Amino acid sequence: MKEFAVATNVYAAAKARATVADWIPGHPRLDDVKHVLSELINNVVVHGRLPGGSRLVVRMLENRDQLRFEVVYPNTNETRHSRPQRVQSSRGYGLRIVDQLVDEWGVEASPDRVIDWFEIELRTFQDH
Repeated sequence: MKEFAVATNVYAAAKARATVADWIPGHPRLDDVKHVLSELINNVVVHGRLPGGSRLVVRMLENRDQLRFEVVYPNTNETRHSRPQRVQSSRGYGLRIVDQLVDEWGVEASPDRVIDWFEIELRTFQDH
């Protein structure tokens, strides 16, 4: 597992993209991963209503069949902690993109934290 922490500010997504590019340079799905991470992180920064000075953690877990990325951040009473049921609503265009670019994604919440995650199946590009 690889991970790093970053402040929840307007630079968080850019720092995540640069770090992930170092983790998986030349990966065939690197652009998809960077795009999805940007969307999830920007949602936290813009809509998470986290207290000033909050940080989030980006993790990458790798196994034989997939890469899993997680964006972990504090759970507050204001934090939305369930995957939207309808990604096709008039809002949430970014989540539609997430839905198209990854093989699976979701949200897990506990009383103290939320994990937005997504997975990229390795077989989706190794077979071609």
